[in-house]
Amino acid sequence: MAARFRKIDPRIWKDEKFRRLAIEEKAIALYVITAQSNRIGFFCFSPALAAEDLGVPIETFRERFGNVCQTLFWQWDEGSKTLYSPTWWKYNRPENFNVLKGCLDDVHELPQSISGCRCGAND
Repeated sequence: MAARFRKIDPRIWKDEKFRRLAIEEKAIALYVITAQSNRIGFFCFSPALAAEDLGVPIETFRERFGNVCQTLFWQWDEGSKTLYSPTWWKYNRPENFNVLKGCLDDVHELPQSISGCRCGAND
């Protein structure tokens, strides 16, 4: 799979919800939007891989990830291993129509039936 461009909008540091997160939770949020995400903000996510990449015990990750999701209003579905960020497009606005078309190609990575998705996650 080819690398996909991602950016972190500097406004994130002024976002009142993001500012409420503990430093470890900010690291988790930044990991989520840069490591396993796609270009549409709705993607398959592996907490076990995240915990491994961040070097924290899975239990610690799950607790802090839960707070990140609650604070940032992210929707996490444990059964399907999918994560949705409702403010994704606010911080990741496509530069032009062709970039938007490329972003929308990521829809094809989502399972047809989200409820039964395992998305290749091993946890």
